Amino acid sequence: MEHDSPQPVKKKERGAEYLRVSTEEQNSEGHYGLQVQEERVKSWCESQGYVVAEGNIYKDEISGGLPVEKRPGLSALFEAAKR
Repeated sequence: MEHDSPQPVKKKERGAEYLRVSTEEQNSEGHYGLQVQEERVKSWCESQGYVVAEGNIYKDEISGGLPVEKRPGLSALFEAAKR
């Protein structure tokens, strides 16, 4: 009788989410607002084995054409990544 050896437990990787909308219309219900983005990114992260703590979700409601230093959510994400 063959015994299957146990599969190694894959360690969950820590992740972070960055969500952004640039217009009020984009953030309205039925569009790709922050809530829709968060649901989709969370689902993808889980499917890939990432764990995203509540404190690792960064958001901006601002134009993506601005430099990083004028986008508080993205700036905070970069600072967190340095730690």
